[in-house]
Amino acid sequence: MKKLSIGLFAASFVATLLFAMSVNAASTERQVDDNLKTFNDRLRQEIENKTALSFSSNPYDYIKGSVEFQNIIALGNDALPVLEQKIDESPGSGLNDYLLSIAAEEISKVSLKRTGDSSWSTGDEFSVKWKSHLKAIPAKVEQIVSSSKSADEKVSDLRELGTPALPFIVDQIEQGNVDIAPTVNALLNSANGISTFSAETIDQEWATKHKAQFEKLRSYVESKK
Repeated sequence: MKKLSIGLFAASFVATLLFAMSVNAASTERQVDDNLKTFNDRLRQEIENKTALSFSSNPYDYIKGSVEFQNIIALGNDALPVLEQKIDESPGSGLNDYLLSIAAEEISKVSLKRTGDSSWSTGDEFSVKWKSHLKAIPAKVEQIVSSSKSADEKVSDLRELGTPALPFIVDQIEQGNVDIAPTVNALLNSANGISTFSAETIDQEWATKHKAQFEKLRSYVESKK
């Protein structure tokens, strides 16, 4: 009977967790949709009024001072799967896709656009490069940590992987590779969706205590395998 009770509790806990995650995902998607709608409504007004902005071919002009764009950025890492899905499901590859791609890079602190083979010029191209980047993260983290590079070089290389690498970096710290600990604060500095720990010492004990906080990111990255 005791084993049955434990099993039922575990099943109930998992079901509750999955429900909470689905509700959170729905809320994030709704906020992305609301901000895109407001952005597009404003853009239509710019076009109707034939403003200078409406004639610009530079996507970055449209996000300067855009409250809607900043609202999407503020959703943090939880928004990354939603942004990817929006890009993949949209017909064609227009301005909205481009803006969502920029938002994903801003949130994740990843700069695919300036990294040679990973560069992109449309939302569709970004999505392909993004999936490839995520898929490679677990192996790259292990490769960097086990290399003969200096601690500073390792931290620099790990930072380029962005916030999606955090779960795997924390794993390495928990295993005793504390020399890469500065990467955590660097990636969490002003990162949305995850609390910062700048006042705390990042060590093995910290990694064990806080690793559960990165599980959604881990699941997202590992879904690309």
